[in-house]
Amino acid sequence: PTTTHRPPRGPRETTLLTLFTDILGTPHLGIDDNFFANGGHSILATRLISRIRTTLGATLTIRDLFAAPTVAELIERLDGGGEKNAFDVLLPLRPTGSLPPLFCVHPVGGVSWCYSSLLRHLPGDRPLYGLQSSAIERAGSVTELAERYLEEIRRIQPEGPYHLLGWSFGGLVAHAAAELLGQDQVAMLALLDSYPAFSGAERPGIEDPAEARQLLMDSVGYAAELDEELMASMTETVLHNSALMDAHKPGTIGGDALLFVASRTWEPELSPAGIWQPHVGGRLHVHEIDCAHDEMTRADAMAEIGPIVAQHLLEA
Repeated sequence: PTTTHRPPRGPRETTLLTLFTDILGTPHLGIDDNFFANGGHSILATRLISRIRTTLGATLTIRDLFAAPTVAELIERLDGGGEKNAFDVLLPLRPTGSLPPLFCVHPVGGVSWCYSSLLRHLPGDRPLYGLQSSAIERAGSVTELAERYLEEIRRIQPEGPYHLLGWSFGGLVAHAAAELLGQDQVAMLALLDSYPAFSGAERPGIEDPAEARQLLMDSVGYAAELDEELMASMTETVLHNSALMDAHKPGTIGGDALLFVASRTWEPELSPAGIWQPHVGGRLHVHEIDCAHDEMTRADAMAEIGPIVAQHLLEA
């Protein structure tokens, strides 16, 4: 947060700043204070976009907020129609910075808004991008999906080595991308409570739409803020990605990997290191996090995960 708080310059900025402070529960913000640096995350961001729509009549997406996270920046988008599809394959969570970017692959629901909780734990000059499932192009395998995402990654960073992270299903895709890239091209691979479907740590795939919808409500957290069309699309994505996960058999990467284990939902008779070590040629760094699987990208869990990831990025 900034040390001086520039006041609003008109009634619309005053209204928008009030929405910021109400949603964040943080008084005394100014128009240059960053939403995410002051405790904002994907659930709060979705609520803010909904409040902006009802209060100011402006149709913005969460993508706009990532691109313009202050009142001063976001006010300029109110009259401009905002960004295009919030579900585009590449989501710029923080597109600026001089350090190599961190690329985060979506969980089974297909959206990467959840990784906004990482922003406050990474240096301001570390770009952060999310990879999201495209509703138009359905990949036929996890490896095919990894190939598709590597195309997007190379548009941003033409040459490696690369930094990759994925939660749950996203970890399998990130691992597959690391396998495709080769050891010399991967500086960091982080797996957030992610396991192959046949390992015993991952339950059988989801085939029932009602179960898929419930998973979204439980794990995404802000599904109630989405309209029915978006919920239907995300439910289809869950079913498709779940089938890809069931069919995927990971190979082996040459380098190291980070594995974050959600200790509250971990099966004690299983060994997380034992599951992944055959697929990691280098060292496997295991960190237990006091949370459930569905809470891995919530603020409390990310307060533990984020600094560890930041340190490994620095060392890489």
